[in-house]
Amino acid sequence: MRRVAGAVIVLVVLALAGCGGGNATGGSGGSGASPGSGGDGGAGSGGDPGRAGTGGDPGSCGDGGTGGSGGTAGHGGQGGRGGEGGTAGHGGEGGSGGSDDPGVVVEGRVVDAEALVFLNQDLSTVMLTGPDGEFSFSGVKVPYDLTVIWRLRNSPTIPRVMELHGLTRQDPVIFVNGNTFWSTYIQGHVSGPTFPIDGSVCLALRGAPSTRCAGPYNFADFRSELTWLGGDPTDPALVGVVTERLRNGGMAWGLAGKQDPFDVRVDADAVDLVLDQTVPTAETTLRYTLGAYTWNLSGGIETFQVMGAKYYSSPDAYEWELGSTFEFPLEGGTLRLSAYDADGGWASINATAQLGGVTEIHFPETAPLRRISPAKDATGLSTTPTFSWTAVPGAKAYWLNVGRDGGSTFSFGLPPSTTSFQMPAYEPIEVGLGKDHKYYWTIQAYVDSSMDVDGTTDGTGLRYWRLVYGGGTVHYSSTGWFETAP
Repeated sequence: MRRVAGAVIVLVVLALAGCGGGNATGGSGGSGASPGSGGDGGAGSGGDPGRAGTGGDPGSCGDGGTGGSGGTAGHGGQGGRGGEGGTAGHGGEGGSGGSDDPGVVVEGRVVDAEALVFLNQDLSTVMLTGPDGEFSFSGVKVPYDLTVIWRLRNSPTIPRVMELHGLTRQDPVIFVNGNTFWSTYIQGHVSGPTFPIDGSVCLALRGAPSTRCAGPYNFADFRSELTWLGGDPTDPALVGVVTERLRNGGMAWGLAGKQDPFDVRVDADAVDLVLDQTVPTAETTLRYTLGAYTWNLSGGIETFQVMGAKYYSSPDAYEWELGSTFEFPLEGGTLRLSAYDADGGWASINATAQLGGVTEIHFPETAPLRRISPAKDATGLSTTPTFSWTAVPGAKAYWLNVGRDGGSTFSFGLPPSTTSFQMPAYEPIEVGLGKDHKYYWTIQAYVDSSMDVDGTTDGTGLRYWRLVYGGGTVHYSSTGWFETAP
């Protein structure tokens, strides 16, 4: 989709000197048009004609001015005209045309699905990927929009749609099935001395952005699925730590150990982990205010790090249980709180634990993200409704999700300047909204630099999980319902 900005044409007009000596010079040609933004530039305009000199004896006037240079893909300007009062000068040469923008080659991949892909909502560009999910487009003007349509293996008759706006990457990797984890089964033996708490062993990979807390629940031979984010870990080691989740959202810590090095492709069936090292810890005090989000507060420790391995463990303590002091390994971690406002809007704030000090989490006094249209429980809508919402200060991207139970789902990644969006019809492939159906729509705002739309195509598959593993991030969400007309 091309955007054309208005060209600015600058005219430079020089008056001729008198022709008394017969050598007056014609005016210089004007500059060519500036190229349009994202589109073809207009032709450059030629200079104004030279004007006749006054007061001198007739003579031969000078040549006309040189024509202006063309804009992008434009034509040269016309030469100036000879001055009056003498022999006409020759017109200047036209300016040369500018060069066309050839665009770029985009070579990407859809992970774990065969899909239809096309550019800028233009179905003339549609192509079907192979089983490897690879696709390629040439002559792409940046930024561009990319639409991906696929079907789940367990629901082959129901299409799923993801549309990403404002992309700049030439090698986008699209994870269509959500927040993708890498995983493998590992087995072996974990041992250690008697521990002071009743807990379980959490296993994680050092070198991965984070690992879901997994592993055996006692010190014996085991087989367990290990899941992590970010692809192949760097400098990998298998780290284990004894933990116990507390009712107040905190955790208690036992001994730890590691198997170093540990290659999941080689050592998955040869785990021999001894947990015999004390985990040094420190406390932080949680101080928070709820602002507009006063309903169903929950939270606690969300991530922690031991021996270089980063663990994720979903916090689930409710407000009446939530503690004020939390103990973390000295390597640190994060606390997260989430809550709802009176209209059902949701907010989640993740903060880096300030060990030995106070960790502050403060919800805004007024909910920044609100749905504008469609109105709550609106009926009789077309199959291409326009969605709008309030702008959220500091938002790096918005994600609009539309769908219905048992039906198609649509996910749109939108730049931070977007506060309204019209649902595409996707004709003639007929994967848009249907008539006489009830749909939900959810708008989400991410106040975090790593959650821009481009960032979700970097090949790591982190998406939302970027919020979890970096402190100081904020996520807002609001959901409504509407019905299309029969």
